[in-house]
Amino acid sequence: MRGHNTRTRTMHVCAYCEHKIPAKKAQQCVNCKSVFYCGKACQTNAWKGHRKACRAAVAGPAAAGFSRNFERSVRGALDARQARRIFVDELRAHFEARRFNRVLELQPEALLVAEALRDDLDYEDPSAVARHVNIAGVYAVLGTTLRTLGDYHRSLEMYTEAKTAVDRVGAEMQECKYPFYHNYAHVLLDLRRDEEALAVLTQLEEATVEATGETRLTALAGMAAYFVKQGDFEKAIGYFPRMLEITVAAGDKEQTTRLLNDFAYAMMMAGYAPRAYKIYGECLHFSRETESLLLQVRAVAGLASCMWTRLLAPEIVGEEAQLALEGLGTHLFDARSLLQDPDVRLHELVGRVLLLTAFQQYLVGEHESAQLHVKELLSLMSVNARERCSSCWQARDRAHPLMTCGQCRVVRFCNGECQREGSEGRDRTNTHHIVAHRYVCKMLRAGRLGQEADAEPAASLDDAVDAFLQRMTAGALSPVAPAV
Repeated sequence: MRGHNTRTRTMHVCAYCEHKIPAKKAQQCVNCKSVFYCGKACQTNAWKGHRKACRAAVAGPAAAGFSRNFERSVRGALDARQARRIFVDELRAHFEARRFNRVLELQPEALLVAEALRDDLDYEDPSAVARHVNIAGVYAVLGTTLRTLGDYHRSLEMYTEAKTAVDRVGAEMQECKYPFYHNYAHVLLDLRRDEEALAVLTQLEEATVEATGETRLTALAGMAAYFVKQGDFEKAIGYFPRMLEITVAAGDKEQTTRLLNDFAYAMMMAGYAPRAYKIYGECLHFSRETESLLLQVRAVAGLASCMWTRLLAPEIVGEEAQLALEGLGTHLFDARSLLQDPDVRLHELVGRVLLLTAFQQYLVGEHESAQLHVKELLSLMSVNARERCSSCWQARDRAHPLMTCGQCRVVRFCNGECQREGSEGRDRTNTHHIVAHRYVCKMLRAGRLGQEADAEPAASLDDAVDAFLQRMTAGALSPVAPAV
């Protein structure tokens, strides 16, 4: 009799068909946790009738799950749905203002809101496209925030949820899914899951073959960025003419300028420096029309980089090499003038200009000035090392620390993979690498040891800088002996 009572206590009654089911096989409503079903079919069929009772049952517990942050943001709302809309609007406002720490503070409430929005939908309802996209948008805000702070694994979790939300709209690829698939692929790239990322980007490109405007541009840009990050610049440059057709037709000069800059960079890295130089010239023309100082300095720095690449070419000798060196000096002077403007604050561009200036001055015999510019670059790298990965240039805060190079103990990286790529000088994020870390590590270490008391003996910073300049300018032009 005792055994019979035990079996009775472990049985539940399906809230839809009223059949008795063993507790182990019963599916409990994850929302109110007060009813059970035989399976998904009964739960789906019962939802319309159970919905009101379910919401009433969870109104108290759900509200208790929210913090004072949520309560302040939704104060005055007429009902739960309006409260959620107010909260989502506030979350997006913080995100658009780049208040990422605030977005992270609101993350627990945001996840609860996303769950509540999902529960509001009828099961397997493909018609509620806008509402599925709204749910995905909440996860996407959290995913992008976490990615910006370098937390790629949690970012992928959020974007997987976003992708799941829009996938409920239907099995086929639809326009509402494009931005979520695009960002999902790039988080996969951050985690070096390249094959999965390429599969997603290829699916996106194939789905947008007949599309025009921003939709097609997003797909093409994703493929171009993928090949740039892989270092396959030959394949990357094939996408830019098609993207430029779209932005030129739309009359978007700022977007056209950015694409020209990326196109020129890919051309230069693919070994077509003369063609890249012409494209950077077009980029400078468009940037002046947009009156953007940042885009202007990018273009001018690109022109200088092309001149430096030209100097490194073994066939450029004699008078042609001297003309290239003079052109390099002219472009660097223009770049330094633009960088003096307080509105232009892009550290990787400042670093690149400082580096090329040091090379140019070393080649014309101004060795002391060249050393000063290298030291200024090292100082810039040291100041920004705590906040940015030296390889991918990703920003971090104190809550998301970076790993430190064990040799110089100055430069920091997201992880071991970023450290390896930074040491090799591979540019995965199209931020135009300043210089491979293996070339500056010794100088940073010498500078740090020179400032520490009771430090172990090390080569002087001046010797390390001079060796660096000799190595980096070798093959460009025989350095002129310094004046006696």
